[in-house]
Amino acid sequence: MSINDYFSSNKFDFSLTCRNNAKKFIVEQNLPVETFLKILQQQEEDKQIPLIVILDSLVEDQPDFLNSSMDSFIEIALKTLNETAKRCISRIFYHLLRNQTFSFSASQKQKIITLHFDWLIKPSLVATRVNCISVLFYLRDEEDWITADLLAIIDNELLKNEPSFRSRASKVIRKIEKNQSRL
Repeated sequence: MSINDYFSSNKFDFSLTCRNNAKKFIVEQNLPVETFLKILQQQEEDKQIPLIVILDSLVEDQPDFLNSSMDSFIEIALKTLNETAKRCISRIFYHLLRNQTFSFSASQKQKIITLHFDWLIKPSLVATRVNCISVLFYLRDEEDWITADLLAIIDNELLKNEPSFRSRASKVIRKIEKNQSRL
């Protein structure tokens, strides 16, 4: 079965079994990331979401999968409006930055910073906003203003948000304070 046939003929859902089967197929077929992203981009939005969920799961297991096509992935991220897709994309960036598995260019970092501030400020589901806090924390040294803006947003939003937001925000605040006290 060809790669295009596999992705067009299979009905994807968000189950762990579906994600694992798709990851297994991608690995067994030695599917290049460029091909996967091209297939993803050719889909209608509702068909893109399961593929982004699969990509999130795949990158967690194989963090280098996106390396050769990071610019294409960032462009997909910039066009994403669906909340499930945004959560997965922000989670991918969070894991790549936390584990330092990819060296982003200055231009890529700027796009990621802008994207995550947008998702943090505009109404997004809590999981996306929590990931945005972490992504911005890891990119805080890229620009002088990032830490100040991030702390201002957290301060403004802390008490009116969900416990998961408050928990992550508190952890980030503590890390920033700890780093600033070392200076």
